[in-house]
Amino acid sequence: MTICIHSTTPQLSEHRTNRSLPRALFAAGRFALAVCFLLAMIAARASAADVSAGQALFASHCARCHGADGRGAGMITRMLAAVRIAPRPVDFTDAAAMKGWTDEQLATIIREGGKATGRSSMMPEYGDKLTAQDITNLVAYIRSLQK
Repeated sequence: MTICIHSTTPQLSEHRTNRSLPRALFAAGRFALAVCFLLAMIAARASAADVSAGQALFASHCARCHGADGRGAGMITRMLAAVRIAPRPVDFTDAAAMKGWTDEQLATIIREGGKATGRSSMMPEYGDKLTAQDITNLVAYIRSLQK
């Protein structure tokens, strides 16, 4: 038997209630929700693009042709252009030209190479060398070059 206070005077009630159980369940639910939210934030942060990591990847994989500044005039491109062998790579700093490609299209070109995507066969494929996160980081860095 519990005492229920419905007015200014306590009254005895024949029904048995345990008010602490619903409160405990509510608190546990709030805790679980908070944990899920934090895990989602951590997962989103882990998969978010890292421009500085993309810059490092660009320097080691792309700058030879696209140039350190992304303007499409790297060392190999200049050598091939001297003997008129290859077309000039895309100038990543040209915002108007870059608007023509979505991030997914850029990722596909990086992953599958130029020939597989109807671009220059001089653009190698990196799908077997870079992870999906690496490619996401690289696309983020390429986007940061637009003026």
